[in-house]
Amino acid sequence: MDTLPATALRNSATPRLVALDDIAIPDQGLRRTATSAEQDAGMLDSVRRLGVLQPIILRPDPAALGRYILVAGRRRYRAAIAAELGAIPAEVHD
Repeated sequence: MDTLPATALRNSATPRLVALDDIAIPDQGLRRTATSAEQDAGMLDSVRRLGVLQPIILRPDPAALGRYILVAGRRRYRAAIAAELGAIPAEVHD
């Protein structure tokens, strides 16, 4: 899959690849506050072997055109960064 510009992804129900550098994590609001090192290692191993199987959920960042805010999928996002992936499957919702 190719990385697409923000305007092409708005309200996309179909997952598309989004560059990890274009995603910001909010300071609060995500349910999971802590995970074990074992869980994180398992997620990282899975992402390295299989890739990200379930897309993360994003919304457009109103303060920065072409950037996104993470809504769901923080562990998958962190594992993708640790696995040094350039992009991650995502659904973008307003």
